[in-house]
Amino acid sequence: MGIGNNRFGAGQKITRAEFAVFIVKALNISIEDYRGTFTDVRKDVWYAQYIEAAARGGIVYGVGHGKYESDSPVTREQLVTMLMRAYVIMTGSDISKEAEGYSGSLNYLKGSAMYSVEPIMAAHAKGILEDIDGIGNEAFEPVIAAERDQAIAMLVKMLNVAGRL
Repeated sequence: MGIGNNRFGAGQKITRAEFAVFIVKALNISIEDYRGTFTDVRKDVWYAQYIEAAARGGIVYGVGHGKYESDSPVTREQLVTMLMRAYVIMTGSDISKEAEGYSGSLNYLKGSAMYSVEPIMAAHAKGILEDIDGIGNEAFEPVIAAERDQAIAMLVKMLNVAGRL
């Protein structure tokens, strides 16, 4: 999925809607009629069924109060949390056990919301965050908006680690 004119948009921020589309397509989750899980996602937008499928699959939960914020950039911690939910669904693994393999510093996790700490630790332990352009080894910087190329690189690595590639 590109941004038009046969361009991918590497280096551009990826929205929460776009990432939901990427992950639903990558996992081959079935698309059904939109049921209105989130009050701020209109039925007639191109990504509505994908967000619904990601929610139905347990990959996205929204941002609270029944909202998804489709057009907001997805932060690194949100993206990794979604990725690792997908990983757990595909592999049946326990995210807490996966996080036990984390060997990074506490500073790497600085600024991470509680919901994202274990997914970030697990992704780091599995090598999913290794060698991702723009993400350092010393600090993850969880609230920075993820870029399209970073999102795809992490998605591909997660699929590979899960044995899907």
